[in-house]
Formats: sequence, C-alpha cells, structure tokens
Amino acid sequence: MATAATLLRILDFSQKNGLDLASGGCTDLTPVQSFAVGQTDDQQWTMTGGPTVFNIVSKCNTFLTYPGAQTGAIALRSQASTHSAATNWTVLLVNPAVSIGPWKLADYDLGLSSDLHFVL
Repeated sequence: MATAATLLRILDFSQKNGLDLASGGCTDLTPVQSFAVGQTDDQQWTMTGGPTVFNIVSKCNTFLTYPGAQTGAIALRSQASTHSAATNWTVLLVNPAVSIGPWKLADYDLGLSSDLHFVL
C-alpha cells in the first residue's frame, strides 16, 4: 500500500460519515467526530510510515489517536481525538478475500481493531 502523502477520507462503518476534526480544532485532544461527508479539509487525513505501521495525520499535523493511548484508559471507552504524540496503526482488510479494500484500522501496539473503514 503506497502512503506517499496520500490524502484520504476515513469513513465509519456506514460509509456515509467521515472522521472530522470537531470545529476544525488543531489542539491536543481535539475530538474527532463522525460527521456527514463534505468538502472540508477537516475530513482530510494523510497516512505516513509503512509498510505495516502507520501514523494518521490531520491537516494540523496532529495525529489520530485516543486518550487511552497516552493515559492507559480503557480504549473501548475513549473518544477518538488528535494529539501531538503519535499512535501507531496497522491497516487490515475488512474482508481478506477482497484485496482492494475497504480497510479497517487497528492500534498496532494494543491490537485493538476499529469499525473505521477508509477509502483513498
């Protein structure tokens, strides 16, 4: 999977809403919300790294994460947010029999999977 400055939109499992920086915020712990897909840079993300471990970067050069990644809180109860400290993600096919996607994200260090699908 190529990751050279590829802008992408990350969609939720319904594929109707995209991950969106709440109110366009650019500070640590800005909530990331599921919001109707629109033509806004608040929904544009870049993947860096690879080939198996990635960081997901917002327009503000902050990283997609969740507070539990920094604090040790229970990840399943953590709101997606951005932070200046990166979380390592791995990308998994939703259906391994379909090699062109969609994909889902998993916390590389904890192995926790998400219901977030993304398209390029």
